[in-house]
Amino acid sequence: MLRTIIQKGKLVIPSGVIEGSIIVVDNKISHIFEDEDFVLVQTDQQDVEIIDAAGCYVMPGLVDFHGDMLERAIQPRSKVFFPLNLALYSTQAQFLAAGITTILHPVAFAGEPGLRSNEMGNEIVREIARFRKHETLMLRHFIHVRCELFNKEGLDTIGQIFEEGLAELFSVMDHSPRYSSFKSYTEYKNYVQKNSTFTAEELENYAQRQWEMPEQVDSEVMEKLMELVAKYNIPFATHDDDSPLRVDTYRPKGASISEFPLNETTARYAIENSMYAVVGAPNLLRNKSHSDNLSARSAIMNGFANIICSDYYCFALLASIFILCEEGMHLHEATSYASLYPARAIGLADRIGSLEEGKEADLILVRHTQGKTPIVERAMVAGKWTFSK
Repeated sequence: MLRTIIQKGKLVIPSGVIEGSIIVVDNKISHIFEDEDFVLVQTDQQDVEIIDAAGCYVMPGLVDFHGDMLERAIQPRSKVFFPLNLALYSTQAQFLAAGITTILHPVAFAGEPGLRSNEMGNEIVREIARFRKHETLMLRHFIHVRCELFNKEGLDTIGQIFEEGLAELFSVMDHSPRYSSFKSYTEYKNYVQKNSTFTAEELENYAQRQWEMPEQVDSEVMEKLMELVAKYNIPFATHDDDSPLRVDTYRPKGASISEFPLNETTARYAIENSMYAVVGAPNLLRNKSHSDNLSARSAIMNGFANIICSDYYCFALLASIFILCEEGMHLHEATSYASLYPARAIGLADRIGSLEEGKEADLILVRHTQGKTPIVERAMVAGKWTFSK
């Protein structure tokens, strides 16, 4: 039986930070002790790995609700694609160095050619499903299926993915000109071009059709998506909500998460209605939205958001936790926004998301001095060390 004792660390548990030690047996946290109690269990231990965590915080591995690193690794430049397996393998060390032990990969089904096509989305989902059974697996890879409301052609593919139990999260999106705040036709066309493989003529034709799209949402697509979500009981998020009305379009249909609400009014409404509200760590780190929307730092500090994700920069997530501490928040509270709460949102808090006896041993050793960048010294996933600096 494999035993690991992590001792002399500052343990970030749900109720606070304690000086203590953790015993990991096989893949689970067996015991958590404060230092004065630990001597009682140190006798007669054989075949035990002892890790000295002095000077480090021992924190739960971060659960990244939405991280775009995989898309960047698949398509690092416009119309340049790399093998999916290579992209998955190569991003693992970056996630772990960022303190992330569980990643929900957003896989977009936008119905346009290229990275976010239905065909590519299906390939990415299935490659992740294969990869998480492979010996090169270093962290938990989960699948977040995202579907555009105008993508009728993708419904059968998404339904099959749900039926096979491959998705841990679903979100509905509307990046059409009728909803998103594109200031001009050129701005919208540039957005489409970023992730597609359209020729110049195809891009012009597609963007023009979308720009002239009717105001009404295709009710057939929405109804089918809602049927699938309900049938397979998949955690369900909305995306870029701009008003309480937008939240209430989906909340009665089972939405429990508002991902990237655009303003304080909408974020507050989600929280007041027992939903999760997700903000991005890069926004919190910079103390500014790159698109001049809701301030993530203000949202968290004032209680109208309760999940932080890495969004487009995975190294911002751990750093954002310590920024919240500089703003006056306790470390255990700040940590929960990037670990326990996202685990709860996807129904996995009984297994991961916090350092508690009986839970799976996903944890990180972090060295941090005030005003400095937090450094991940080690990362453990399901009781195995998968990263060491």
